[in-house]
Amino acid sequence: MQNSNKYSIELNLYNKNNPVEITRFFSVVFDTRKFNLSAKNKEKLVDKLFKENKVQRKEDSFNEIFLSLIDKNVPPIPENLLFIRNIEKVDLDLILNYEYRKMTLGDNLIAFLNLDLNNFDDFFKFFCTFIFIYLDKIPKTQLSKIFKGFDKDIINIGINKPFHIANKDLLKQCAETFYETEKEYLIKMQLLFKNFVDYVFNNDRKKKLSKLNNAQRFYIFQNMTEDLREISEDYICNYSLSFSFTAEELMNELFDEIKKGISNSLFNEKFLINTMTKNDPNGKKIVGNKYNFNTNNLSAYFYIVLYHIVLNDIDYIKRFQVC
Repeated sequence: MQNSNKYSIELNLYNKNNPVEITRFFSVVFDTRKFNLSAKNKEKLVDKLFKENKVQRKEDSFNEIFLSLIDKNVPPIPENLLFIRNIEKVDLDLILNYEYRKMTLGDNLIAFLNLDLNNFDDFFKFFCTFIFIYLDKIPKTQLSKIFKGFDKDIINIGINKPFHIANKDLLKQCAETFYETEKEYLIKMQLLFKNFVDYVFNNDRKKKLSKLNNAQRFYIFQNMTEDLREISEDYICNYSLSFSFTAEELMNELFDEIKKGISNSLFNEKFLINTMTKNDPNGKKIVGNKYNFNTNNLSAYFYIVLYHIVLNDIDYIKRFQVC
């Protein structure tokens, strides 16, 4: 298998019935620390929950449950610039991010398709969000100023990175140097995926496609589009053979058990059978096969995400604000 260290996007997806993506790549985002819990503070709260409920830390199954409970009580404010219509109206600093982020499957793809790339402000949002694409192209003097205090090998600074506010004016200067040369390519890529999405979900209501399902239309469009065939294999993938059941009902009942002082319910057959038969009688909430992707091709990332939207039979990509 190829060395995954050279890949820029780490993407975690689940097969069937769990339409979320967990990503990690270098991105310039809003500093929402005043409003959102940091990864370090979340970790402290998770530790506290383990101790309060007398659960051994080695039981990794509780990590996701506790994190979900924390997010439910303290919902995060979006830090992703793609999700903000007018970033000039947001009075927050910009910082570099390299932490795992969980979002609804396809949110980055939909946000990209909604960008007006003839507008520099929208390109700037793209540039910041996917800045890893440009790290090798930004002059070293500018790069060192934007990310002052970070390790020389920016790609591997790790979780304990020093904190530094990125200079927004300098970021814009960098983005401006790439705008004219990148705009044509990005508009072409955006059009490719708009056409892909429209074809897969038959947004144009073409009669000849009406009797086909999303997967069939996906297959046809990929086969007749050479550009897609080239990017459809530009990634490496690992997957784990395991099941997970992270339905909110299970977490609520499990937390009720923990509050009663019962910390082993996650491993109790009677509790699990009762919970699953009550909250998932059709077995649709059990999730299998976690897939881990790595790629340095943004188009491949969008392709993988769209594939999993179709695989999970999610029919929510319709029309875009910018067409």
